[in-house]
Amino acid sequence: MMTLKQYFISSFLYLLVTAVLGFFLRLEATPLEIGVIKNYNYVVHAHSHIALLGWVYLGLSSFIVYFFISKSKVKKHYTRIFWATQVCLIGMLIAFPVQGYALMSITFSTLFMLVSYVFFGFILRHTQAEFKLKKSFLLIKHALFYMALSSFGPWALGAIMTTLGKTSVWYKLAIYFYLHFQYNAWFVLAVIGLLVFILEKYHFRIKTQPFTKFIYLIHIGIFGSFFQSTLWASSDWTV
Repeated sequence: MMTLKQYFISSFLYLLVTAVLGFFLRLEATPLEIGVIKNYNYVVHAHSHIALLGWVYLGLSSFIVYFFISKSKVKKHYTRIFWATQVCLIGMLIAFPVQGYALMSITFSTLFMLVSYVFFGFILRHTQAEFKLKKSFLLIKHALFYMALSSFGPWALGAIMTTLGKTSVWYKLAIYFYLHFQYNAWFVLAVIGLLVFILEKYHFRIKTQPFTKFIYLIHIGIFGSFFQSTLWASSDWTV
């Protein structure tokens, strides 16, 4: 039986893998090229997926479980979610360098998204009652909502590739949609939520009115700033 500390440490193993992949990717772009990487783009895909979904996702999700979920619920429910996540990550780590975006890598990345939905539901259902009305939990809920929302980008890619192809502007916009709501919404709000949890734990008073304004403004900023990713595709004044 692994502990939550070990769950968190596993995220750093993926950080190490990301660093090693990044080292060899950069080496390929220098005169010291040693030919370890057979297909540069395939390894770039592995690097980005393991960085986002291995290191960052596991690190944040481990903290969320540690702060908000009782140990009994972790042992009973979260362990299965954790190992399902590991299977998906290891599958992507093996499949992407070998075949890039193909059947196996797409299968494992799709399964990862489904497991992340299960994790979202697990947090909503099993968070300790004493935390459910706290401002920190509201932030975590919003962060996880954006995590789920970001997955609409990858879901759309299949239809876009089939009908419009990889050269379509919509293909790139679907990728930007995913990355934007990962970086600027799910990751940012999760970190802020964890920070607010610590402040609440030490009885730091956060006034409701300014906090509510912050929530409204950051949501406006998150959705509004997505259109920065579309500027290259349109010069219309509305964008």
